[in-house]
Amino acid sequence: MPTVDHLGIALAVAGVVLVFWWLRGTVEEYLPDERQIDWQFDTFEWFLRHLRPNPTFDDGSLIEPTPEDFPVDTVGHERAKQLFEYVRAYAGMSQWPCRLEPRGPDPGQQEIHELVPAIPEDDAAGTFEVREDDVTISYNARLVERPMELVAVFAHELAHYLMASVEDLPPGGVQALEPSTDLCAIYMGFGLFQTNAAFQFERKDDAFVMQSEARFTGYLNEGELAYGLAIFAALHELDPDGVAHHLDGNPRAYFRDAYSDVTGERSERVKKLRDLL
Repeated sequence: MPTVDHLGIALAVAGVVLVFWWLRGTVEEYLPDERQIDWQFDTFEWFLRHLRPNPTFDDGSLIEPTPEDFPVDTVGHERAKQLFEYVRAYAGMSQWPCRLEPRGPDPGQQEIHELVPAIPEDDAAGTFEVREDDVTISYNARLVERPMELVAVFAHELAHYLMASVEDLPPGGVQALEPSTDLCAIYMGFGLFQTNAAFQFERKDDAFVMQSEARFTGYLNEGELAYGLAIFAALHELDPDGVAHHLDGNPRAYFRDAYSDVTGERSERVKKLRDLL
């Protein structure tokens, strides 16, 4: 009977993870670069000038990944619809006409799945489509088993809808539209979901087979999303420990460094934004 080289497999998996960290930003690189930080502050200013009133942002609500905020008791597409309705309600968009459709099959069996413009539409975690007056949001059908990611996808697509109601483009123009949409979902109060769902790595193994899957959701990486969340938290003077409590390991470290930067060196920029409230 052939033997299984568990050490060799484990080293290979570790190598894959290191490559992912190198591509998306290493754990030590907690803060985004200056250009990214400037863009985020400029984009938050654009949100405040163009997307208000917004019920979640205006009352400083940070939607939490808890059964209290999402008391879901269904399965399959019904679960997705229930989650979607909660996201719409928190975003103040329950009355905005929209259809929700599942898409499949899920490409999550691939080694890497990244939501970027270059991938085929059928492989996307979610889509936002407008045809005349008909608005459709779709989602990858198997995301119903991963509610953190599914809520992040719904928030992202609804952010598309919200931003589409404004004629002016955000800072960076068309090229920055998708990253701006990620940041808009944070502005809408879903920063915990966006940041936690940005990178997911799972390993499943038994005596003979080890399977690894890495998934990226969104256009900004964990550190960049955590920085946007820090801006949101600083604007509303939220308890940083309370925010960090709901974040996974790496996002929590990114957030803590980002919050220190936002409330320290960037405190004048936060004050400028707060003056727009």
